[in-house]
Amino acid sequence: MIMRSEFNQRIGRSAWPPSLRRLTLGHKFRQSLQGLGTWMPNLESLRLLEWYVDLQNDSLLRRIEWPKGLLQLTVFKESSLEDVGIPAPVEVLHRYNESLR
Repeated sequence: MIMRSEFNQRIGRSAWPPSLRRLTLGHKFRQSLQGLGTWMPNLESLRLLEWYVDLQNDSLLRRIEWPKGLLQLTVFKESSLEDVGIPAPVEVLHRYNESLR
């Protein structure tokens, strides 16, 4: 599933298919991801395109309840994950800017 930047609902207010395994959040996506593990418990792969630490919204990835089955987190090459608690088994990939396909 791909969510673009114009998606303006909180993650927890949307109905997600229980089988959702992959999620790509588009350029400049800024909605809160708090509760991600509750709302998408089967998520295995999360891709954040063009995500930067934003001083106005620096908690986007901090204190997230990560999905228990998350295996891979992909972020933009320049993203800082300082102070972000990512579970040990999660593979973190840093990519150059990608377009949504």
